[in-house]
Amino acid sequence: MKFTTNEIEHMRNELSCNAVMSLVRHVSKKRSGTITPEAIRIVAKSLGITSRTVKSFFENAPKKKYTAALVACAREHGIKMYWYQFNPTTEICVAWLECDYRNDKGKHESKWTFKHWERNMVSQNNDFAVQKEAA
Repeated sequence: MKFTTNEIEHMRNELSCNAVMSLVRHVSKKRSGTITPEAIRIVAKSLGITSRTVKSFFENAPKKKYTAALVACAREHGIKMYWYQFNPTTEICVAWLECDYRNDKGKHESKWTFKHWERNMVSQNNDFAVQKEAA
């Protein structure tokens, strides 16, 4: 199956954001599984950035230059996280897209797990044609 570069980039962004949120939840001293302001400050201090920037990573993936610092922060707190979680490869993104495609095909758009498909997911003859990528 072929995916557009936009779909791959949206998946890369989604996976990276999820990794940062997971790191912040695990750093939380309360171990409650929630994102606390204290945990955000701890991660921000480890990266040498502001708390606001860490919060922005929940919506927009961190730049590649932060990957090593994020992995070091995880290790510092005894959390097993790796570079490919913060900066997923194209192969990882395609694997997740294939999984989401199988889950989403034939469903209404409101039920999709991946919200950035650029294809007709509800086709009458099960021929899922890829739409042309926007420039």
